[in-house]
This record gives sequence, C-alpha cells and structure tokens, in this order.
Amino acid sequence: MKPSNVCLPQSEIPLLLSEDLPADEAAAAESHIAECESCRSVIESMIADSLWWDDA
Repeated sequence: MKPSNVCLPQSEIPLLLSEDLPADEAAAAESHIAECESCRSVIESMIADSLWWDDA
C-alpha cells in the first residue's frame, strides 16, 4: 500500500476510474484522493471539462 502523502501516478487514475485496480490498491487510492486536492483536480479534469465543473 502506498503512503497516503504520495500522489497517484497518472497511469493509475484511469485504472481506478474503470474499476480495474485490485481492491486493496483502489481502497488506498480512494483514501488518498479524499485528502489530496491535487489528485482530485486531476481526476476531475479527466472525467469532465472545467466548464462543466464550474457550472455544477
């Protein structure tokens, strides 16, 4: 399991979003995302453009 203060590799984020990470890695990634604004921003930019988020 990764330390929660280490940001997710960009290659891991699509795997998380498509639910292709092993359960333990997904749980660690989700825990990290809950605390990391930087990773949340990366994920948000991957799933919707910024105009959509600004209007939400």
